[in-house]
Amino acid sequence: DKTPETVAPIVSSMDIKLPVITMNGAAIYDFNKKSYVYHEGINNEIAERILNICDELSINTFTHTIINNVMHIYYGNFTNEEEKRFYNLEKVLPLKNYIYSKLPQGLDVICIMVINKIDKIEILHNRLKGCRDYKNIKVIYERYNEDYYILKVYSGKTSRGSALIKLREMIKSEKVVVFAGVEQDSSMLEVADEGYVVENASITVKENNSQIIGDNESDSVVKTIKKIFYSKVINY
Repeated sequence: DKTPETVAPIVSSMDIKLPVITMNGAAIYDFNKKSYVYHEGINNEIAERILNICDELSINTFTHTIINNVMHIYYGNFTNEEEKRFYNLEKVLPLKNYIYSKLPQGLDVICIMVINKIDKIEILHNRLKGCRDYKNIKVIYERYNEDYYILKVYSGKTSRGSALIKLREMIKSEKVVVFAGVEQDSSMLEVADEGYVVENASITVKENNSQIIGDNESDSVVKTIKKIFYSKVINY
């Protein structure tokens, strides 16, 4: 679920020339063109209602938007030390612009992110589940560290699988091979021509009838890529 800014060092080291799916499928970024070639935003009225709920609960948000191909993140007063630590780490990234301000009217919201302790996260999640908008959003939350969790809200249309379909159309690919390890990857396996799942993935991911390879600690993905692609190149 990385943003282009956090993916950049990985991409540069691997010399990847294709656009990259980021933010759980909410955006596709082309590092060669230095531009977002696709994004899926949350409906403006829904985003506003979610932000109002967060205000009512005294929860700070990091609201992600795209302006001139740069990720702009609007935030308010920090409510815990982890938010501040996260901000200090992220604000130096070149493709991100953090702005201490309420979200201006009319901007397309890609993601609303919250960092807080599990009790606050669950209170917020329960409020969201009780809203009529819940069917139109996708909520993901996971452990960030020992004490804090991160909750992210995306458009309900967002998935890594739907972004993969878009990417396939853009690059006119004849075959798509997916390597999966987490639950959010399942939607990509569903649309792939060939799928591989690391051995230590969750049971949910393994249910996609894909081939199981070694765990993600043993370079099994890299080894499988070499076996699939480089051996074919040599044979030609």
